Amino acid sequence: MSDLNRYLTYKTLQARYQNHDLLSDAVHESLNLSNICFKATDELKENLERVCNNLGCSRREFLTQALVHALEQADKLYEEATHDLIDTGVEIE
Repeated sequence: MSDLNRYLTYKTLQARYQNHDLLSDAVHESLNLSNICFKATDELKENLERVCNNLGCSRREFLTQALVHALEQADKLYEEATHDLIDTGVEIE
């Protein structure tokens, strides 16, 4: 990727998410949300904090995006796998 493409991508994303933190806080306060938490190793926590610091985002914001992406991928893979099974006549429960 050229420096111009990197710069344009950066500026586009910056404009897209410029008010994201304000909107995120407002949405957070107006929705009925539940906590999702888990125990993690110190190494995982440190890596998360390093990445979030490098990206300039909160842990909540990063983990929300990562979880949404992982769930979308899991759904897609599950659908592909079950579609192949359905084609062979196997019933899925």
